[in-house]
Amino acid sequence: MHKVHLSGAIALLFASILPAQDKPVLRMSFIPDNKVQALEKVADKISAYLEAATGMKVQYQKASDYQACVNGLAANKLDLVWFGGVTYCQAVARTDGKAVLVACRDIDLHFKSYLIANHALIESGKVKPLRSEEHTSELQSHSDLVC
Repeated sequence: MHKVHLSGAIALLFASILPAQDKPVLRMSFIPDNKVQALEKVADKISAYLEAATGMKVQYQKASDYQACVNGLAANKLDLVWFGGVTYCQAVARTDGKAVLVACRDIDLHFKSYLIANHALIESGKVKPLRSEEHTSELQSHSDLVC
């Protein structure tokens, strides 16, 4: 079991940017998972934690698909979303860099991403495999490719 740590200070940041109401609402969602009940249990635990830490009402909104989460954040219909690596990058792009990573699990720091090409593209000579650390580090200098 891996833990997610969100500090009260980070959670309070959300309270300061949301509109004033009797009791502000933090609208939260997660990218969907085929283990719906397990995901809802995690949502309940995180909701309880955030409610205690912020004094805000936390409203979990079940998402139909990954893009619903990205679109909800970009349209300001969601305040906090648990994304994977790809959906995080999509959210950053859709919000012009205004989506901010506030927490991640310890195991998320160790995930790797791969660029995959089909064999015909390689054989055509249009794309060549990057085999050394020097070549792959070149990708990091292209901000339009790396989020």
